[in-house]
Amino acid sequence: MTDRIILRRLAFTGPGKKTVWVGLGDGLNVVWGASNTGKSFLVKSLDFMTGAGPERLPPITERQGFDRAWLDVDLPGLGQVQVARALVGGELELRQSWGAPDNPGPVERIVGGKHGGPDTW
Repeated sequence: MTDRIILRRLAFTGPGKKTVWVGLGDGLNVVWGASNTGKSFLVKSLDFMTGAGPERLPPITERQGFDRAWLDVDLPGLGQVQVARALVGGELELRQSWGAPDNPGPVERIVGGKHGGPDTW
C-alpha cells in the first residue's frame, strides 16, 4: 500500500485496434520530444482521466478508432486501481485491480466524471 498517488500506465483501446499504452514509473517522469509527437496529448489525457471534460482531448488523427482510455494507479488506502472512461466523456469505472484492458476485472464503483464533482475519485 502506498501513501501517495502513483500513476502507472495510461492505455487506449478501440474495436479492432491494438492497445497502445504509456508506462509511468515511480518518481519524476520526464516526457520530451519534437513538436507534434504527443507530449501535450499525454498531459491532456491524464487530465481527462482525472475528471476533465472530453473537450480536453484533441481530435488528433492518431486517436481515430480508439473509444476508451484506461489509467492504472496506486492510491493511498485503495492500492492498485484501474480507472476506465469512454473518450466521449461521462463517468469513470473504478476497478480494484490492474487487469489488461482486453480482459478487465469487475467494476467496483462508478465515480463522477468531473473535477471536484460529487463522488469523484
